[in-house]
Amino acid sequence: MNDEELTFNVGTIVVATGAEPFDPAELDEYGYRRHQNVLTSMEFERMINAGGPTNGHVIRITDGRPPKSIALSSASDRVPQAGHPYCSNICCMNTIKSAIMLKEHYPIWR
Repeated sequence: MNDEELTFNVGTIVVATGAEPFDPAELDEYGYRRHQNVLTSMEFERMINAGGPTNGHVIRITDGRPPKSIALSSASDRVPQAGHPYCSNICCMNTIKSAIMLKEHYPIWR
């Protein structure tokens, strides 16, 4: 086949890498599972979603109260000891998306 350029008018792009979810518990330095308030990006997205278990409110799992601050990290990317010696090209974008979602929900955290 020859290269062909197609143009589509779409509303959403789905990135389907076929990858398995990464279990950050393998990397002890991030405290996942040792500290209940450490979440994966999938857990965070479920929490901040209006249809999620907290009705879109970001809360600390330990006491149900809003956090005073939040740190975002692309912890699993380029971690050779976890089998990721390469850049996945999605972690940084996902982290930025989470930051934008936080700013939209909580404009005082600017």
